Amino acid sequence: MFHVKHLFKKNRRGLALGGGGVRALSGIGVLKHFDSNSIEFDCIAGTSMGAVVGALYCYYRNAELIEDKFRKVYEGPLFSELKQEFSSRLKSMSSGEGSLKGMLTAYYSRLMFFKNIFTETFLISNEKVENIINELIPNIDIQNLPVEFCCVGTDITRGRKKVFRSGSLKKAIMSTIAVPGILAPVSMGDVMYTDGGSVSMTPVEELDEMGADFKVAVEVFPNVPYRKNFYKGLEILERCSRITSFELHRRQLACADVIISPAVKDIVWSDFTSFDYAIAAGETAAFGSEKTVC
Repeated sequence: MFHVKHLFKKNRRGLALGGGGVRALSGIGVLKHFDSNSIEFDCIAGTSMGAVVGALYCYYRNAELIEDKFRKVYEGPLFSELKQEFSSRLKSMSSGEGSLKGMLTAYYSRLMFFKNIFTETFLISNEKVENIINELIPNIDIQNLPVEFCCVGTDITRGRKKVFRSGSLKKAIMSTIAVPGILAPVSMGDVMYTDGGSVSMTPVEELDEMGADFKVAVEVFPNVPYRKNFYKGLEILERCSRITSFELHRRQLACADVIISPAVKDIVWSDFTSFDYAIAAGETAAFGSEKTVC
């Protein structure tokens, strides 16, 4: 699905690829659709997994090649090791409805999850993730990419947004994907960075700073569903945090000319079994948008 704010052509096209784990892989499908219609972008901004997709596209400029590279890593031993560690540390937090065993399993999983994040700064080894990034991301400085690129991180040392426009691409990518509580913050000098989704889930505003005058956003931020009852203070705290993030996200999207929203918002960010579905959903959502973008 896409929404159009302005129906006239402009000169410099920019693409913002939002973060959201496996949901962000729908950006590959969107890019495949634009490739098939010979539509190019002058600059790309990305957050978290959207930044990984964007960086690869800025380097290879071929969405099908990017899909192949992701698939090779996804089906390889490095990702298998990461999934095993993830499964052992971050158990399923489903409701467990339907059986006493299911409810007890869900309760234990939730208990272990909070025990881990309250006693440790991260759940998954950055080393394993860095090995995967080394497989995917070229060893190049951001400013040397063939297509202008930037990605967003969160400077938790000074409490502000950080836009990476130069320096090591791999280091910037490790910063923007460092999900708080899941991966350790990335240190650069005396500053620590985490996932950019805390400050800019879909970095449309960054396209303005890159001089784009026609901005396309691929956003995969989940909606805030209706909920009537709350039983714990933690549930209310989590709810308010999500509402804050959603409202910030909605306002940042307001300056996009075209918004593409793939049907992936119900997918859990860590569910990589939805790999193929997410990419296909991106292609479907982008259908027809080329008439406005070109």
